[in-house]
Amino acid sequence: MHSVHTRSACFSLPWLVAALLLGGMLTPPAFAQREVRQPRLVLVLVVDQLRADFLTRYRDHFGNNGFRRLMDNGAHFANAHFSFGAPSTAAGHATIATGRLPRQHGVVGNQWLQGQVNPALRSAFFDPEARILVGPGGRTEGRSPRNLIGATLGDQLKLTNRAARVFSISLKDRAAIALGGKNPDGAFWWDLNTGHFVTSNYYMAEMPAYVRDFNSNRWADRFTNNRWDRLLAQSAYALLQPLDPAWMTQTEGLGPAFPHAIPRVTGAPTREYYTAVMHTPFGNEVVLELARRVLVSERLGTDDATDLLCVSLSSFDAAGHLFGPDSAEMMDFTVRTDRQIGAFLDAVDRAVGLNRCIVVLTADHGVTTAPRLAATVGLNGGRIDLTAVIKNLNEKLSGVASLPDRHAHIIAASVPWLFWDPAVMALEQEQRVKLLAAAQQRLRAIDGVSDVFTVTDLDGPAPMPSDVSRYLAWRSYFPGRAGELYMQLAPYWNTREGDFAGHNSGYNHDRHVPIVIMGGLVRPGRYFTEADPADIPVTLAAMLGIEPPRGAVGRVLAEAFDPAEFVR
Repeated sequence: MHSVHTRSACFSLPWLVAALLLGGMLTPPAFAQREVRQPRLVLVLVVDQLRADFLTRYRDHFGNNGFRRLMDNGAHFANAHFSFGAPSTAAGHATIATGRLPRQHGVVGNQWLQGQVNPALRSAFFDPEARILVGPGGRTEGRSPRNLIGATLGDQLKLTNRAARVFSISLKDRAAIALGGKNPDGAFWWDLNTGHFVTSNYYMAEMPAYVRDFNSNRWADRFTNNRWDRLLAQSAYALLQPLDPAWMTQTEGLGPAFPHAIPRVTGAPTREYYTAVMHTPFGNEVVLELARRVLVSERLGTDDATDLLCVSLSSFDAAGHLFGPDSAEMMDFTVRTDRQIGAFLDAVDRAVGLNRCIVVLTADHGVTTAPRLAATVGLNGGRIDLTAVIKNLNEKLSGVASLPDRHAHIIAASVPWLFWDPAVMALEQEQRVKLLAAAQQRLRAIDGVSDVFTVTDLDGPAPMPSDVSRYLAWRSYFPGRAGELYMQLAPYWNTREGDFAGHNSGYNHDRHVPIVIMGGLVRPGRYFTEADPADIPVTLAAMLGIEPPRGAVGRVLAEAFDPAEFVR
């Protein structure tokens, strides 16, 4: 069905770590005069939904300072895949930060069933004990990293040197929280109701002055008269597959046809305006502006400790769901993101010096061709009416086990997970297994579903990697958080309740992401060895000469390092 590679327990290469710790022992004549210093800043850039091929597909349109600078001067791993099924924003960022799988870090998706009384789908980082600072909200909207199991690279960095500082910024709370880890100096995300960046009292009692200044100046309101038009000449988009604007039924106020205008604002901007901004390249400008202010105001990378700055660009994902990876919009978005990252790297160079930095570029997941387009070109794409499927399934299962006055066996869904009423799961084992098997059989018969696994299938030992779908599902499962059924969609299928395009099927298009590492010790080039975003924190730890996060399952990407670069 799709390729997958395996990971064992955390392992690194002793010679590489020793070389880093000792300052290097190999000093060939060609490198004898080069001195490699400890990096002062590690910059992790995550472009949400940046599938790996976007970097090569649109390379000819890039400038010199963004993606091309990273690829030309860094190690570009073009064959990197998440090694678990159906990566999501929360799960993907958690793996990038910890080097662990959902089965270990516990983040099985963007949301799961939470609450003992009246359980409901809630955010992966929902915390009823936390309080949002600045924006609207309260205890019921609280956020914190308490649901993240294990340490991140940032946590390990601060354990090694308490002078190290760690910050994470994103439009999405789940991205900023996962990247920041348990003990950052700041994690900030965007409130769509106000256009303000917020955080929670888990991290701090009061917002830093520079964030308050950003919010009070209403920096994000500057796009009220903007229009998102093509950056390149019309002819540059000619080879793209034609998309019917009528397919775009959900456009967040931007309209179905390119170019897209930001909704006009009368009076103070509202959630509609900020939502529209988030779905355009202007959203990248919002988060990169705050990242620049954090960099400068906190003087990151300017002392002897190595600092970590994590920035996740959520708008790329927001637009990708609306328009699909094969649209003119997403080609344009990629080129614009290249320019924006280039400008930000220039700012880092001025503030710190890129020669004193390690820069990592990756993504939290990929994306699959939109079902409507796939069907048009003969790839048999389609959509499942998930609401109708669950309603029908609950009715059919009502007589399978004795549950008086109870017919809603499945009470929530966040594909690939289907969540059962806790009362159903409290039945004795024989009836519970019987119900799950009946549901599994019925779901497998639905057009657009390729396979279904029950909690019984996923609780036991790891399947063989050759049993690809089950293997990927097993690596995604965490007991008590994952649903009782894992529904594997067929290729190019999505749910009717979902967006125009998605990434919840678990095939290689959803899991294929770029990994680019630029910095001292790195041997530039394009590498086709198998890689995994779980390798990122392990590799960075080796480069920094520190222990990787405990329990990380990634490997050191040692092929990207030339031993001759390690000097005495």
